[in-house]
Amino acid sequence: MKTETGSQALSDFLTRYRPALVILSGEARGMEYRLDQPRTAVGRGPGVDLALDDASLRTRHAWVEFRGRGFVLSAADTEGESRSSLELKDGDRFHLGALELQFTLAARD
Repeated sequence: MKTETGSQALSDFLTRYRPALVILSGEARGMEYRLDQPRTAVGRGPGVDLALDDASLRTRHAWVEFRGRGFVLSAADTEGESRSSLELKDGDRFHLGALELQFTLAARD
């Protein structure tokens, strides 16, 4: 029986969908960040994929990870380790610090 690797599953997923995070509040309001990696680190940085200039965020505040069939938001604790996870669905809104974000999942034509 053939099994897909994580990178192959993500590649296949991205041929069908355009996942993104949309910033709904703060200075970056309206910005869209395409999710095209297995794991996207979000925070103030440095060393994150999506750096947002907001004092309410920790350096590494959260991760958005692809897990087989979709994306999961994992909040980080003060040491940067994952402490909780939420499976993301199209239209889901959530807060990171004081910022509101939305997960979008558009089907490709």
